[in-house]
Amino acid sequence: MSSLFLANELLDMILGNLNPNLPGDRKALLSCALVNNTLRIMSQQRVFRRVRITYGTVYKVGVAFTDSDDTNGPRFLDIINTNPAIKQYVEEVTVQVILPGVSSKILACSDRVTFSMYGILSCQLRRLRKFSMVSSSNIFTWCEMDQNTRLFLRDFIAQVQHIDFTLFQDLPASLFWTLKRIRHLRVQNLYWDVIENEDDDQEYSFPRVKLESLDIGFGMSSMEESFEDATECFFTSCSPFDLSHLRSLTFSCSHRL
Repeated sequence: MSSLFLANELLDMILGNLNPNLPGDRKALLSCALVNNTLRIMSQQRVFRRVRITYGTVYKVGVAFTDSDDTNGPRFLDIINTNPAIKQYVEEVTVQVILPGVSSKILACSDRVTFSMYGILSCQLRRLRKFSMVSSSNIFTWCEMDQNTRLFLRDFIAQVQHIDFTLFQDLPASLFWTLKRIRHLRVQNLYWDVIENEDDDQEYSFPRVKLESLDIGFGMSSMEESFEDATECFFTSCSPFDLSHLRSLTFSCSHRL
C-alpha cells in the first residue's frame, strides 16, 4: 500500500496560513512539529521567527528587568540551549517590560549576571534583523541605567539593522557612533551630547549610520519637541547619522486633540 504525502511546497503554503501569534494557530503549529522532521523544521521556523520576551520588575532599589515568576525569558533561554538549531530561525526579538501601577522613574537594569536576557542576546542569533525594547510606560531614561547594561545593549545593537528603542527616553546621539549596520530606527527622542570641536576632525571620522527609515517622537508630548531633536541630532556636520538614504520619516507624539 503506497503512502500518501504532500510536496514540501504545499506543506509550506498550508502552514503559511497559520498565525503563530494566535493561541489556536500556535498550538496547531506545535502539534505539526511532532509529526516528522520536515514539519518540525517548518513549524519551528514560524513559531520562533518572531520572539516576544516579557519581564516584570522588582521595586527594591528601583530595579527593572528581572526573571520574575511571570516572565518567559528563562524558558526561552532553556529552549535555545537545549535545541541550538532554533537560534537560526529567530529574526525578530522584542523585550517587553511589564510595569503594573508604576508611574515614577526607575532604573532599567538587572542586578544578576544570570539574568536570562543577557544569556539570550549573547547567543549567536545569526539571522536576527530586528530588536525592540518596549513598555506601556515611558519611565525609563537611558542615562539612569547601570553602566554594564548600557554597554551590553550598545554592543548588541551593533549587530542589528532594525532598532526600536521606544522604551527609553533621552537616548544620547553619541550612542550611535560606530553602529554602522543600523538602517531602521524608532526612538522616543535623542539628546545632543556630542561636543563639537573644529580643531579635532579625528573624533568624527567614524562611518555614519545610513538610515533608511526613522520614526522619532514616540511618547513625546508635542510635535515641537520631535522637530527640535531632529534638527540638533540629524542636521549638523558632526551628526552620527547619514540621512541621504532615508526613504521613510515619521515624527510622532502622544498629544491628543
